[in-house]
Amino acid sequence: MRAAMVFNFLKFTEFMPEVIGKAPFLRMCVDVRDLRQAKALATLAGRKVSSREMVILNFSAHSTDCHVYYVDSRQRWYAALGHPALRNALTISAYPGFAREDGMIEIAMQDDRVRFDINLAEGRRAGFRFSPQMLRLARQIYE
Repeated sequence: MRAAMVFNFLKFTEFMPEVIGKAPFLRMCVDVRDLRQAKALATLAGRKVSSREMVILNFSAHSTDCHVYYVDSRQRWYAALGHPALRNALTISAYPGFAREDGMIEIAMQDDRVRFDINLAEGRRAGFRFSPQMLRLARQIYE
């Protein structure tokens, strides 16, 4: 379910040319401990977002520019904050409070439904534009 949501977030997010450059692919760095979650996100490899093929990489201290960064925990998020590879990455997580802690998109459960929060200020700072449709569906928007 999360992999499908991540893919939809990418379809409804505009990556500014200065952020993504002329790369023919979209690099998604995955920073998760749960093998099941990593495998689910790996299924996005090869899918196209705005005519760019997705490449899924495991995030490490040696990672280079990530266009998208998915993290599974607060500890990993705080360890990665400030890493140069994330300077202009769209950041996504499902841990509670992520959007309030400078993350951009937080996947959340509410009343047995999957919802999401958006940190609009952080998204704009990094050069992203979220579609109006996506913003209307958000549970919470932080400005």
